[in-house]
Amino acid sequence: MGNESNFTSPRNSFQTKEGKWVALSASAQAPFERLIDLVGHPELKTTPGSGTIRRGSKRKPGVLNRVIGDWIRARTIEEVLQECEKAEVTIGPVNNMEGIAKDPHVQQRGSLASVYDRHRGRRFPFPGCDSVCPKSGEIRFPGLPMGAANGVVLGDLLGYSPEAIGELKAQGPYEN
Repeated sequence: MGNESNFTSPRNSFQTKEGKWVALSASAQAPFERLIDLVGHPELKTTPGSGTIRRGSKRKPGVLNRVIGDWIRARTIEEVLQECEKAEVTIGPVNNMEGIAKDPHVQQRGSLASVYDRHRGRRFPFPGCDSVCPKSGEIRFPGLPMGAANGVVLGDLLGYSPEAIGELKAQGPYEN
C-alpha cells in the first residue's frame, strides 16, 4: 500500500512539479472537503466511495489519489504548501537531511544537534532526539562511516564469498 492507509483516505505522498515530495493527510470530513474544493473537484464530496464518510463506509483512494496527485504535480512545492496552508489542509514536505537542516520549524525548535564526526574531522548538524535520548541527551557519534558495514552485510548476511566481495571492491566505490 506504500504511504496509503487501508482505513482512511486521502492520505499519501505526492510528487510536485519539480520532483520534490509532500505528505498529505485529509481524511477528516472538513479538511477533506476543503482539499476537494482546492483541487477543483467538488463533485467528489458526494461521489460514492469518495465523499462523505458514514458509519461503516470508507473512501476509496484510487480516484482521490489521481485528482490530488494531478493537482500537486502541476505546482511547485512552495505553491502546494502555501495553498494547502490557506485551505487548512494537513500537508508537509518530505525532507532530505539538507531540507531538515534548513526547515524553519526544525531550527526554531532547536531540534538539530551539532555532532563531531571523527572520520570527517568536522562538526555538522544532526537531528536531535530531545525526548528519546538518555538523560544527558548527548549524541555521542553520528553513526558509522559509509561502507563500514559492507563486509558484514555482503558476507555474513547475503552470503557473498571473500572473492566476490573483493571483486565488488575492485569495481569501486566501496568504502570500508
